[in-house]
Amino acid sequence: FESFQRLLREASRAFDEATERWPEDPCPWAGRITIALGLAQGLATARAHFEQVSRRAPQLIEAHERLLQVSCAKWGGSDQAMMAHAVSSAAHAPAGHPLHALPLFALRELSLIREVSGDKAGAAAVWHSPDAARFCDAALSHYIRSPSCRPRRVDARFAGVVAFACARLVTINAAPWFT
Repeated sequence: FESFQRLLREASRAFDEATERWPEDPCPWAGRITIALGLAQGLATARAHFEQVSRRAPQLIEAHERLLQVSCAKWGGSDQAMMAHAVSSAAHAPAGHPLHALPLFALRELSLIREVSGDKAGAAAVWHSPDAARFCDAALSHYIRSPSCRPRRVDARFAGVVAFACARLVTINAAPWFT
C-alpha cells in the first residue's frame, strides 16, 4: 500500500506540472479526481478538481465518471451524492451525448453494491424503481436514438450500460424499449 501511495503522490506532482504548463487542458484536472480518491482527500477536493475540469471541458466523460465513483458511498460519498451528480450531468449534456447514460451507471453501481453485500432484494429493487425506467427512457431518447448522436461520440461502455439497463427493465417490466 505504501508503494501505491507513493505512486499517487508522484502522479499528483506530475499533474501539478501539467496544469502549470497547459493551464487550459482539462485532463490533468480529471486525473486529480482519481488522485483525490486514492489519497483519501475527500469528496470536496474531488469536486474542486471537477469544477476545474468543467470550466475547461464541461462534458469530459472521464471526469464525470471519476466524480461518480468518488461520490459513491463506498468511497466516502453517499448514494444521494452519486445520483445527484449523475442526474445533473445528464441534465446538462447536449443531445446525443453519452452523459445521458450516467444515471444508469449510478443505478448499476447501487445495484452492484447491494448485491455484493448480500442484499439481492435491494439490488433488484434498484431496477424496479420508477427512476430506472425514467433514466433508461431518457438515455434512449436523448443519447442512443437522438439525431445528434454521432458514431464518434458513441462510447461502447455507455451504449453497453444503456443496453444492460434496458434488458433488466424488459425482464422486470416487459417494457418495449427495443421496438
